[in-house]
Amino acid sequence: MTKKWVLIDAKGLVVGRLASLVAMRLRGKHLPTIRLMSIAVTNVIIINAAHIVLTGRKRDNRSITITPGSSAGIKERTAKSILEGRFPERVLRRRSSG
Repeated sequence: MTKKWVLIDAKGLVVGRLASLVAMRLRGKHLPTIRLMSIAVTNVIIINAAHIVLTGRKRDNRSITITPGSSAGIKERTAKSILEGRFPERVLRRRSSG
């Protein structure tokens, strides 16, 4: 099997729908030759992560947990502060708690 690269433009997409689209691509559900217990060799690149859409009040109320490696350094930041910060793609990588 050869590696396939998928480029997804996240501009204007809702975070949950983007996550389900990426999960479908990574699992190989979009392929006509899908088999149970098979691994799809697909790499996903997401561009324009700073322009994702959070519906409702999630932009202000959703808190994202940041753990730098030890339990003593756990921090929480809002999705708004991360999207306006230096690395907005971290909203897609981090766990949300709310």
